[in-house]
Amino acid sequence: MVNTINQIVFLIKQIVDAEQEYMIVVRVLKGWLERNILDPYPSEDQKEEFCEKTGLEMNQINNWFINARRRILPQLQRNYEKYI
Repeated sequence: MVNTINQIVFLIKQIVDAEQEYMIVVRVLKGWLERNILDPYPSEDQKEEFCEKTGLEMNQINNWFINARRRILPQLQRNYEKYI
């Protein structure tokens, strides 16, 4: 019983740690996207830097930006246009 509880606690800690790591990745990448709303295409050097900062592979970085330009960027641009 105690062993099972310890396993559950360990798994919950792993999930929480993974979620925290994911939020750091999102904060880094989305922060860059917000600051570069007019040109949302990072250079290869910038993408390599993202790989180092986040621990993601280059294809994951590329896919994140492809998806972000479709899903996140339109809302950011609408908000940006309100303040121009």
